[in-house]
Parts: sequence; C-alpha cells; structure tokens
Amino acid sequence: MKTIRSGPPRKIGLQTTLILSYILVALTALCLFAWRSYMTTEKFMTQMAQDNVHENITSKNKILDLIFANIRESTLNLLVDKELYSLLHELDFNEYLELTEADKEMQELLKKYFYSYPQIASVALVTEDHTFGYWKDDITFDRSFYDSEIYRLAARKQGGSFYVPTYNFNKAMGKKAEDQPDYPQEMIFSLVRVANFTYITEQFTTEKLDRFKLHPTLVISFTDETYRSEMESLILPEGSEYMVFDADGRIVSHSNPARIGTTYNRPWIYPLIAKDSGVDYLNIDGENTIISYDTSDATGWVTMVTIPRSSLLKDVLHRIRNDIFLFSVLALLVAVSLSVMLTRKFRQSLNQVLKTIKSVGIGNFNVTAKYTRIPEFDFMVDRFNDMSGQIKKLIDENYISKIRQRESEIAILTTQLNPHFLYNTLNVIQLASLNGEHEKTEEMIVALSRMLNYTADNRKEMKPLREDLAWLNQYIYIMKCRYDDDEFQIECSIEEELMDLLVPKLFLQPILENSIIHAFKSRDRGGMIAITGRLAREGMMFTVEDNGDGMSEEQVAGFFENKNEHIGIKNVYQRLQLIYGEAVRFEVKSELGRGTRTTILIPDSRGA
Repeated sequence: MKTIRSGPPRKIGLQTTLILSYILVALTALCLFAWRSYMTTEKFMTQMAQDNVHENITSKNKILDLIFANIRESTLNLLVDKELYSLLHELDFNEYLELTEADKEMQELLKKYFYSYPQIASVALVTEDHTFGYWKDDITFDRSFYDSEIYRLAARKQGGSFYVPTYNFNKAMGKKAEDQPDYPQEMIFSLVRVANFTYITEQFTTEKLDRFKLHPTLVISFTDETYRSEMESLILPEGSEYMVFDADGRIVSHSNPARIGTTYNRPWIYPLIAKDSGVDYLNIDGENTIISYDTSDATGWVTMVTIPRSSLLKDVLHRIRNDIFLFSVLALLVAVSLSVMLTRKFRQSLNQVLKTIKSVGIGNFNVTAKYTRIPEFDFMVDRFNDMSGQIKKLIDENYISKIRQRESEIAILTTQLNPHFLYNTLNVIQLASLNGEHEKTEEMIVALSRMLNYTADNRKEMKPLREDLAWLNQYIYIMKCRYDDDEFQIECSIEEELMDLLVPKLFLQPILENSIIHAFKSRDRGGMIAITGRLAREGMMFTVEDNGDGMSEEQVAGFFENKNEHIGIKNVYQRLQLIYGEAVRFEVKSELGRGTRTTILIPDSRGA
C-alpha cells in the first residue's frame, strides 16, 4: 500500500503570535511570582504557626502548672490543719450520727482548701473506715482503694504527692472488669498524696495522727475537661491534633476522646520527652508535620500539638490559585489589547506589502512594493523588490523551460501508455480471431479504432470525464469479448456532477486492466469489479475495487517499483504526480483472498 497525502501547513497569524507570546511571558512571570510567593508564605506561616502554637501551649502549661502547684500547696496546708486533725482524732467511726456530722464538717474543710479550683472534679480523703469528700461527677472511692496500684504507689512515696495519668477509676478500684468498655465519665487523672496528718502545738511540737493502720490518702481527681477547656481555645488548622501524655506515652488528654487512657506507641515521642520543650518537623504517616511540645513542671507530662503542613497552607494555596486565575485573565486582556494595537499599527503597511506579494504570486512581476515608515518593513520591501526583479529576469530561462520539460514528461508517459494498452488489446483480438470468432473480432476492431482515435489526440492531456468513460466502455467491451460472460462483471457508478469535470486521459484504464488480467486467476466465475466516482470535500475521488485473489504487502509495494507487469499503474501514478503534484492521493489496499481496492483522489478541476 502506498499513500500520498499532502496539504499546506497550518499558519499562525501575527496577532495570534503576539497574543500567545504575551500570554507566555505573563504566565511565566505569574508562575515565578506564585512560586516565590508560595515559598515565602510557606516559610512565614510555618514559622508563625510554630511560634504561636508553641507559645500558646507553653502559656497553657504555665497556667495549669500554677493551678496544680497551688492545689499541691493546699494539700500540704490541709495536712497540718488543726480542725481536721481534731476531727479525725476524736471521731468514732462506729457512731453513725457522729460520722454523718463529721462528713458534713469534712466537706466544708475540704471545700475551704479546694472549692475555688473549678478544674477539680472530686476531692476524696480515703481512710480504712470511711471516705470523706465531695465530688461533681459521682467519682467515689471506698475501702477497695487500698487494694489498688494507686495506693501502693502512694505508700511508697511516704507522704510525697504524684500525678496518676488518666485511668478508669472503676476498673482501678476493682469495680469493673478490665475487658469491659470505658465510658468518658469514668476516665480521670488524679493528684495522690498519703495524708500524714500532723498537729503543731503551741509549744511548736508536732503530734502525728497514728490511729489508722492503713495510711489515709488524699485523692484529688480531674476529668479531661481540665485540659480540653484550655486546648480547645487554641485556633488550630484543620487536621491538627493535641494530646497530653506521660513519660511512658500514656495519653492523659486528646483531641479525640476515644484515645484517652490508651498508650501512644510512637518511638519518635521519646526523644521529644527528653528535649523537654521545642518544635520539630517529622513525617508522620506520610504527612509532613509540625510538632510543637512542652513539658509540664507540675506533672512532668508532655503537651503536644501536631499540625499537618498541607492543612496549614490550604487556605494560602487556594488564595494563590485565585490570584493566579485573576492575574491570568488580566494578562490575557492586556495581551489581546496590546496585540490588537500593534497589529492595527502594522496592518496597513503589511497589507500593502502582501498585496504586492500576491500580485507577484499570480505571475505579475511588473509590480513593486512601496516603502513604508517602518524600518523593518522597508528592509523587507527592499529585499522583496530585488527578489521580484531576479525572478522576472529568470522567468524565461527557468520557469518556461520547466513547464516545457513537465509537458514533455507527461507526453512521454502518455506515449508509453498507449503502446502498452495497444499491445494488450491486440493480443485479445488475436485470440478471438484464432478461435474463429470473426464477428466479435470485427466489433472489437471497430471499438479499437474509436479508442485509437481518442488516444491519438495529444493536443490535450486533460479531457472531460464523460469522454474518458466513453473510451473506457469501449475497452471494457473488448475485454468482455475476450472472457466468458460469467467470469467477471463490471459495475460503474459515477456521480453525474463529475461527468463534465476534467481528468487526465486514460487514468482509470491501467487500474481496471490490472484487475481483469491478474485478479481472477484462481477462479472461473463470480468475479466482480466496481468502479465508483464521487465528489468529496478534498476533491474528486475514484475507486476501482475487485473481489479477486488479492495481494501481499510485498506485491502491493511492487506497483510502484520498476516491474514490467505493473508499468501501467506506475505510469498513472507518475502522470498524476506531474499534473497535480503533492495534492494527489494514490492508495492501494489489498488482502490475500479478499480482493484489491485502489483509490485515487485528485483536485476538483473547477478549482484549478
């Protein structure tokens, strides 16, 4: 198969070029500006965010540290309170009424020291006989406290206080199985201190309360609201988290309440705990994250905030995209305006030059381009006038000789075609004569004489399609005389609007001859050849299609090589190229056992 396609390259006008150039320059500048703005904004916002968040959590920690320190100080004052010492020293725990009255007095004493701290959820003074205190959220303790790990830790402290990170107090007191779910109201963290009650006499001697076998213990408990109320006041970007955890990673408070009381098993938190306070950048679960942290002096717990950098810059990126879109629209408007202004300035001068070029293009070499007021155009005009003069000088020497050479080549190809056709046709007539078909021989000779009269006219290479088809019908008649009626059939379907258009003489005959001679070697009957012609958008399209033996790709390629058996088709192809140049399309498609289809597309002669 060989396909020849052609067409002029697509051209871009001056105004379009200017618009695209301005847009390219503007967008390049915008992209550089946007990238620089983004990098600067990212650096500034990251620094601002880390400074602000770290400052805020440090401030929150200091506030809570002050509160926890004051509460711890209040526990020390409570332990040396004379009234409390006397109440516990003289109380008979077996007297119900006395115990009830002592409960009320104890509540008042505890409230005197701790009620001013709204962060406290409960204050419990646990003894082996009774638990005193007050509570806001039904956080109660009883004698089972002495079987808990919290009491054992308190006993080892020997009077020192410590904070217990968030735990389920019902599970800690053995009131609930470990495998049961936790409820938010059960989760607390506590300040625990063994209550070594001491009375300082007027003589500045001390007396210790030693009536209890098991150490009375003061348990001051807090809910997650203590930290949540402080941390949720921080303005954090979407996707940020805060958490408070101890040195073992046990979570005291978290922005996700379901995480409270669990362990944060991430190895990277332990170096942060060792650093005490600061800001780091880590990749957490594939996300670049800013981590700001600070350690409480009162509890030793770490307060940490994680901020994904993507969420931190989300609004900035959205604004930058909007700005780029706005600036791009403005750049487009400016580019169009500038290009219109510039092209309008050059249009008159350019049109004058183009008009002259067009005249020269159609063969009028007597015109010269006029000079303009634009130096660049004047340089072009000067060079163009020189070129036009040179072309005019050489036209007779070169152009006319080329035309004559081309006409000679076409004539030579035509003379090659006629003997080739004549030889094949006379061969058919000879066979008919040898077979004794004298009447058919006479009819073929008459048809041949009409054909020779048409081909002998070398005055015009181009003929109306109607005349060429009349000649082709004579040829078909001769070939039908040679072969049996049922060996092959020829159908011709040509649109009427093509009939008066000019076509090269005999351009379909070699293709039809190739199908008749070569296509049906392997069959005795049933051959079909279809000739069609129609007016397409690209020009005049003709096809010759048969249902014969078909050809391989190598055989198709041989049509355009120097092989004697295909000289007719190669001749047509060369003639069409000489006449129409690159505007012709000659295509052969074939498949073994499926037939051959030849398509010729030539320009519409009305547009010539």
